Amino acid sequence: MDHNDNRLTKDAIKDHRFWNLSLKISDSALDIALRSTVEDNSLILRHIDFDSAATSVSKALEEAVYDNPLLLCDFGRTDVVVDCPRLAFVPDYIAGDSDRLEKAASMLWPGDGTGKLIANNIARVGAALIMKLDSDIAGLIARTFNNPPVYHRLTPLCRYYSFQSRAVNNIKLFVNLSDDTVDIVAFSNDGMLLANTFRTTTVADALYYSLAVARICGFDQLNDEIMLSGDRTTRDSLTPLLRQYVNYVMPLIFPSDVYRHGKESLAAPFELIILPLCE
Repeated sequence: MDHNDNRLTKDAIKDHRFWNLSLKISDSALDIALRSTVEDNSLILRHIDFDSAATSVSKALEEAVYDNPLLLCDFGRTDVVVDCPRLAFVPDYIAGDSDRLEKAASMLWPGDGTGKLIANNIARVGAALIMKLDSDIAGLIARTFNNPPVYHRLTPLCRYYSFQSRAVNNIKLFVNLSDDTVDIVAFSNDGMLLANTFRTTTVADALYYSLAVARICGFDQLNDEIMLSGDRTTRDSLTPLLRQYVNYVMPLIFPSDVYRHGKESLAAPFELIILPLCE
């Protein structure tokens, strides 16, 4: 979508204090979800492709934000999700100790002193996702949106799936699909086994990564489960392929609390829609 065709102006919403803003930032685009806290069927979605002529992602992000001045208003809450390639999982006690966290980061990314170190707790699994976000992007987010919470895009998925996996007696693979990525999070009785994002260009890629992760995790193709979320077209294509190899493949039930915002929720990036449910 060209962001000049459907700009978000300040008068698009009457009272910004009763609205929450969620943003997802990748290297190529900005996704926006706006929800009223007092009105049903209020969801406003935008997908803004960055200007390919921009000199950096932070510059492209800045241009997209200032071209949509509604984003600069004082909302009741603002949350930011980022697609950051420098990530790792550590025990939560490390993330809670700044000295240990810095030491862990220096071991994970030796010789790389750039970027802002951010930790997201995944409380139910006793772990934290840590990432090193580009300093220019981190600074722009902090200045523009008054230091909002910043999450890796896997964080809301891991948190939400952890609630969906409780009391399992087997392995559950959660596969979240978009047109160019597949997120895979695996759980067993012992907790989270794996969480990662894989770049894809075809449904066959998504099939390959799903089966490869299943094999690594010791997945039982007769008794264990794969739950699918995300882009519906890709899900519809992947489901019959997976069922050639796995007995239980089913869509993840969409959270009922989200439906009150409107049917447009089904078209939004899944990690943005479930973000308010993962606090």
